[in-house]
Amino acid sequence: MLGCNRRYLEYLSSLDDFSAGIRALDRLTQPRPVKGRNVRGLNFFSRAEQTLLSALLANIVMAWNTHQLQIAIDRAPADYPDEVLSRIAPIGYKHINLRGILTFDLTRLGPSLLGRQPGDTEKRASS
Repeated sequence: MLGCNRRYLEYLSSLDDFSAGIRALDRLTQPRPVKGRNVRGLNFFSRAEQTLLSALLANIVMAWNTHQLQIAIDRAPADYPDEVLSRIAPIGYKHINLRGILTFDLTRLGPSLLGRQPGDTEKRASS
């Protein structure tokens, strides 16, 4: 029984103390003065602030990944020839649209979107 208690106490001591995280979240949500101005805290239930935090987190992850990739390349540059590095980020060859603006060739796709065959538009125009 003493062994079980010791293992249980070891397990309990290995758990993280969540109070530091709770205090950090509390600091983020409370208003505070910054350079003589009172700045309101974050509202995690606000859709706009969730979007802001999501974008911020995405940028942090990208920066961390870039840093880690650079460390790996610096450590063993021979393992990463130019052919590999040119394909490491799909943005250059997978046509990833960062601006969110989509364009379509309606002269080619228009008739099929309207449920017509390409030849149907010519027949209707001539009749």
